[in-house]
Amino acid sequence: MSSVFGATGKSKEDYSFLSKDIMGTNNCVKEASFNFMLFNPRSLNNKINDVMGLFQDKDIDIASICESWLEDDTNFTTSIIKSYGYSIIHEFREGKRGGGTAVVFKTGLPVNVCKISRAFETFEFVAVWLKAESTKIILVTMYRTGNLTSTFSNELDLLLSDISAKADDFIIAGDLNIHFETNSRPTKQSLDVFKSYGMEKLVNESTHVNGKSLDQIFLFSMNKTLRYSAFEVEPLNSLGSDHFPIFCTFYASLSGKYFKNIHVRNLATVDKVSFSTDLKDVLLETTITSNGFGSAVHNLSSACKSVLDKHAPITTKSISVVDKAPWFDKEYREFRKLRR
Repeated sequence: MSSVFGATGKSKEDYSFLSKDIMGTNNCVKEASFNFMLFNPRSLNNKINDVMGLFQDKDIDIASICESWLEDDTNFTTSIIKSYGYSIIHEFREGKRGGGTAVVFKTGLPVNVCKISRAFETFEFVAVWLKAESTKIILVTMYRTGNLTSTFSNELDLLLSDISAKADDFIIAGDLNIHFETNSRPTKQSLDVFKSYGMEKLVNESTHVNGKSLDQIFLFSMNKTLRYSAFEVEPLNSLGSDHFPIFCTFYASLSGKYFKNIHVRNLATVDKVSFSTDLKDVLLETTITSNGFGSAVHNLSSACKSVLDKHAPITTKSISVVDKAPWFDKEYREFRKLRR
C-alpha cells in the first residue's frame, strides 16, 4: 500500500533545488542540484533517529530507502521523520514484516507521487516526480529479492517502457539483490534491459558487508542535462545494516525559459460585413497613378492596410518560450503518444 506523509507549516519556498543562475542574452539558464542517498537500513523502525542524523550530517535533500519495514501509512517512525523536517512517500507491507520502499525528502521540495498503473510480482517500488520549473525527473526506488529469473527482466522492461514514455530524465535506485560484481548470465540479462533503454550503471564499488555489489543506481538523461558527482560509499555509516549507504549529488540543467515580444492582429473579432464595406469604399477611392506598376501596387497595399489597421490593429504580446531539442518534432511526439 502507498502513503504520502509530510511535515506541516512549511511552504514550498522553504527549500529549493536551484543552486545557480547563469544569465544569457535572451534567457536565464538555471542549474538545479540535490544531495541524494540510497540506503537499505533493514528497518527504519529500530534506528530512525540514527538514520535521520545521517540525513542531517550529509545534508540529504532526497533519499531512496529499501526495506523500510513500515507496516502502515502513519506511525511513530513517520512522525520522527516529520519532526526532522522531512516528508515520506512510501509503499508499505500492511501487516507484514520486512520489505517496503520509500522516498524521504526535505519538506517543501517539489516531490510528488508518480503513478504507475502496472503491478509487479518480482519487485517492490515507489515512483516520484522531482520537478524544478519545466524540468521533470522520475525517481524510482526499487527493492528486489528472491531468485533472479527472466520474469524480473520482463517486468523491468514493462516498468522502463512506462517511465520512458513519461519523462526524458529518470533514475532507478535500489537494493536489487543482483550480483553486479559478477558476469553471470542472469546479471547480464538484467543489465541488458537497462542498457536497452540507454541507462548508465553508476555504482562500481562494494555495497554490502560481504563484499558484494547489490545496491545500484541507474541513470538516463535524454539530452544529458542530468549529471552526477562522484559516488561515495560509506561502510562506516551502515548503522547496523549489512548494506552501506551511498551518497552523491545530482545536477540538472533546467530548460531555458525566456520571454519575447510578438506582434499579432485579433482577426477573430473583425466584423466581416463592416470590413467588406470599408474595404470596398477604400478601393473605389484609391487612385491608380501613371507612375508605373510598382507604384500602383504600393498604393493598393497601403489602402488595404489602412482598413486592416482600423478593424484589427497590431498589438504587442509577450510570450514565454521554453527551449526544445531540435529533434523534438511532431513525428517524435506522435511516436511517444503511440508508445503510451
